[in-house]
Amino acid sequence: MDFAVKASGCRRSLVLDSDDRAPAAARAFAHRTLSGWGLDDVLDRSLLIVSELTTNAERHGRTPANAPEPECERITVTLAVQGGVVGIEVEDNSPSPPVLQPSNPDDVGGRGLLLVEAEADYWTATPREDGLGKRVLAIVKRPTVDVADVSPPPSSDLTAGHRPGLISRRAAHMLLQPYEPPPEPSAPPRRALIFDLDGVLVDTLPVMRQAWQAVRDIHGITTPFEDYAAHLGRPFADIMGVLGISNVKEVHATYSAASIKAAPAASVFCGVHEALRAFAVGGWLLAVVTSKPLDRAAPLVARLSSPFAAIHTPSSRGRGKPSPDHLLLTLVDLGVDPADAVFVGDMPADREAAQRAGIRFVHASWGYGGPGTSDVEIARSPGHLVALLEAGPRPFFATAGDLQ
Repeated sequence: MDFAVKASGCRRSLVLDSDDRAPAAARAFAHRTLSGWGLDDVLDRSLLIVSELTTNAERHGRTPANAPEPECERITVTLAVQGGVVGIEVEDNSPSPPVLQPSNPDDVGGRGLLLVEAEADYWTATPREDGLGKRVLAIVKRPTVDVADVSPPPSSDLTAGHRPGLISRRAAHMLLQPYEPPPEPSAPPRRALIFDLDGVLVDTLPVMRQAWQAVRDIHGITTPFEDYAAHLGRPFADIMGVLGISNVKEVHATYSAASIKAAPAASVFCGVHEALRAFAVGGWLLAVVTSKPLDRAAPLVARLSSPFAAIHTPSSRGRGKPSPDHLLLTLVDLGVDPADAVFVGDMPADREAAQRAGIRFVHASWGYGGPGTSDVEIARSPGHLVALLEAGPRPFFATAGDLQ
């Protein structure tokens, strides 16, 4: 088997061919590395996690048929330790997020992620920067270590369909990068710019319209799309409650399938790429908080080709918008104070979430909803948003005449 080992301090990586020999090679690598670091107290748990994640990558982590074919299928296993906390990362070529599913006692297989869920103190998944693969990270703390500040605790409610939410790439992979000293006390505070996805970064209205029509056709629902769209920004189940639709699970399945089929109709808003580059160059930490499920949000975020430091979806713990939970969790991931953050959205649920989180809100007038109030800060375009936020901290309040 061809493989290469890279080492730097307490961080080692193994690159493997994606075949049935990969799990055994990964286990041997992990046993040798962790024993050499004197981590026998977490060895058994870590070996099980390495084995299950590598097996999952070998079986389900191949390059999709519609993606550029690589020279060969690879799996990269990375181990790191910092402050008594072990990070285990497995990278493969499939962008599809891992799905945690309950298992019946008589099932022969299918328990891999359940075992990871049981043994890891926290685990998560994040798309690769090129959008052509993913990384799955598991964190294991030594018995005497408190990692409450490293990541949120795992959920054990498997019947609720727990799946990992995307946490900050910086936070999730801090164990898997060389140590960076904290900024000097005189350094300016970090700024976070959080975006809603639909109607702010990506125009998905044609996709949603087609998906809702499929719901109407299949389930005999008469509610027009305009009534559904009026509540965009909220979790799907919440919208169904407002509309009085009861068979939420079946309707959501239809809507999701139709959305995936219609996904090519989505497009990035004009000026968004340029604006994101400008903010990245300006030192902003970029993030996304969306009510779109992870499996549909990740491909859209990948189209933006920007260094998002955090992404929160309904798969994350906490309540969806208009609750402030995901905004506040994002700031925890980034280590940014609410006073140094801005949330850009286009719907009333976005504005309410920002207000409840104590975060400055800017309404994206190119989106799907109106500002809703006369004292909201408004950006007329992505380019205007750049000028607005880089001009200084003073809020800009637009009137209806300014938008004509």
